[in-house]
Amino acid sequence: MNTRKQLSGYALLMLMVVLLGMTSIGFSKLLTSSVMQNNIQKKSENFKVLQEAKELLLSYAVDYAISGNLNDIGRLPCPDSIPGLGTEGNQDPNCGAESVNSVGYFPFKSLGRGKIEDSSGECLWYIVSGDYKYRYNPANANRGMLNWDSVGYLNLVDSSGNLKHAANEDNFPIAFIISPGASLGQNRALDAALPTCQANYILANYLEDGPLIDYGTDLPATADTLWQILTASEASHLDDVDYNDQVIAIYKSELWDRISLLGDLSFDNSDTNPGPAPANTDPVTSSIESLTRSLAECIAEYGNNAFNPFRRLPYPAPINLDPTNTDQDEYRLNANYNDDNTIHYGRFPQVIDDSIWNPPNSFVFNSAANSFCENLMPAAVTTYDEQLWKNWKDHFFYVVSADFDSASVTPADNTKCTAVNCFTIDGKANKIAAMVIFAGEKQGLQDRIWWWDDATATATIDNKSNQNNYLEGDNQLVYTGVAQDYTLATSPNDYSYCIEYDNAAFTLSAVKCADL
Repeated sequence: MNTRKQLSGYALLMLMVVLLGMTSIGFSKLLTSSVMQNNIQKKSENFKVLQEAKELLLSYAVDYAISGNLNDIGRLPCPDSIPGLGTEGNQDPNCGAESVNSVGYFPFKSLGRGKIEDSSGECLWYIVSGDYKYRYNPANANRGMLNWDSVGYLNLVDSSGNLKHAANEDNFPIAFIISPGASLGQNRALDAALPTCQANYILANYLEDGPLIDYGTDLPATADTLWQILTASEASHLDDVDYNDQVIAIYKSELWDRISLLGDLSFDNSDTNPGPAPANTDPVTSSIESLTRSLAECIAEYGNNAFNPFRRLPYPAPINLDPTNTDQDEYRLNANYNDDNTIHYGRFPQVIDDSIWNPPNSFVFNSAANSFCENLMPAAVTTYDEQLWKNWKDHFFYVVSADFDSASVTPADNTKCTAVNCFTIDGKANKIAAMVIFAGEKQGLQDRIWWWDDATATATIDNKSNQNNYLEGDNQLVYTGVAQDYTLATSPNDYSYCIEYDNAAFTLSAVKCADL
């Protein structure tokens, strides 16, 4: 009887142990589930905040253009990164050297907002690629370039060192916005310069690095250097005790698609007002159309100058500005667009020291005085156009007929273009002295990546050196001084202005090629 009671008591005890164990497991699962749900909720809240911040940045780029800065479109603000340089929440007035990435706090005040914080009450961090940040240094006025082909030197990397966009430089991000999350043992003591964010400026106190990423050494302040920012997969992010950052990227396609809606980069290369020019000249409706026309007018006025009785015109600059691939500013530096007296087809020149007449103060751009084109009246390249050319100079191409190059000995009479020494447009009889072409957005398999490798100090990718990556159809054909026809219909994505020679007045004038 006692034995039976003992066994019964033992069984009851074991049953209680099992029940307690099951309850503990259930409670543990419930607790884990609750933590996961809380993390999911925080992640969702952070995502909304990051999306709002991203929209503010894209809107800034559009507003910046609308507010009279169409000549410098595509700029994003600097971060708030240097104590004492500006006030909290405002972008720094000077965020580092040219073409160097910049990191700091999201400049919410510069974007017209109050404090923007994540679900842990932390202010957002912000990284912007070097060519996209707002930066103007008069000492470097003659270099720089920002357009829809400018790449970002940023990428995401996981803890194993795998890049998110490996071997696809054209899709590298141009900016990151980061929610740092709650402290994971980092020192977040208050810096007096950040009373609103209640934070400090030390990056490592907010963003977590990993075994292959050290933010103290892996974000160098050197131009055209790739910065890799650690990210985690969706699955591991929820329960990773060593990482709680959330990152959202801005890609160049997102920014330029938004800016293109303004219309100032659009053009129509067809004859929109049929009939002979000048009575039926097509109107100029965008900034790019205006600049293309102004450059053509500048070429015409160069030829019409009293010092130039033979109507000789400048030579183009080469397509490949540095065959050695060792010039880090190859396509950025204005002076690299230097004419070459061995070619008739290339890029629009800035320096024309190989041509018959080299006017003072440069040809298109001069930061200290009026360039030759600016001095022309009434067909002047305005200061606005000058800056627009600076950012889009790699998109402008130029062809000059042999009878009008700087070595021509054909006088300015009716003997010009009587043989095969001038190219033609659509097979027409018009005497074409030269043509200026603006290349539109890349099409199909065109690739305009230029990528600098800091380790080897060379451009390891230079797809800008091939005109086929810019132009389409007949415009890809290199004119060498012999008979050549350019059919406009084959190049609808290019916008062209011709410099036409008047066989009676012996003068040059600029006219949209489609209007001939």
